[in-house]
Amino acid sequence: MKYFAVDIFIKLADKIHQGRALMQRRSPQDKEYFFQDWFFNLLKPTYELEEQGRNSHPDYILGKDEQLEGAELKSLANVKVGKRDPSVNPCRTDIDFNSTVPCGLVPYRGQKLRTFYYFALYENLKNDPLKVEAIALCVVDGNFLNRDYELASTHKNTSASGFGSYKDGFIRTRKMYRFPNPLTIKELRYKTALVIEDEKLEQSNNRLKYSGKISKKDGLGTEHVFHIYELV
Repeated sequence: MKYFAVDIFIKLADKIHQGRALMQRRSPQDKEYFFQDWFFNLLKPTYELEEQGRNSHPDYILGKDEQLEGAELKSLANVKVGKRDPSVNPCRTDIDFNSTVPCGLVPYRGQKLRTFYYFALYENLKNDPLKVEAIALCVVDGNFLNRDYELASTHKNTSASGFGSYKDGFIRTRKMYRFPNPLTIKELRYKTALVIEDEKLEQSNNRLKYSGKISKKDGLGTEHVFHIYELV
């Protein structure tokens, strides 16, 4: 099966390599929407995009030729502007997922939606506080973060009414989940890379080159291999 994420990775990586990954903040406090806006505007000529909303997961449902795919976006600032030292972490080592467990498959309208996660590393532009530039990107198969669909689909947040002296209070519980940040993994620091379980993608796409693999063991000791591709 061909995933949208492969072609999208190439499109976004091209912009980064060309120094044209400039994004516009909505406000000086904006730390996330600029990446979503950039992503949306680049892809809307090619895909049907359903924006899910702030508290929904994933951020976008992409559609084309009766195929659907999920895209969740995260943006993180480079802690040392202008420096590219792969021996140190460029940003925080974990990522927050508010209320939803990330997964390679996400429940969506009665089906299992294949989902990829897009992590952008950016820097502020000194001459314009409302502009940022993406300097690195990791597009990862959701299975790299978590492959347990049953866990992701059943680990629900709960709320309760009837709270307080007059029983008119309400408790809203929203769990926060933290997972390792791919941008800080040694093999991926300051790189623009696609991480996916599919092997030999470079044989069917001449824009990709194979650059290594990462193995992860699940709780049962089963090893899962993920392959790293970069742009030619």
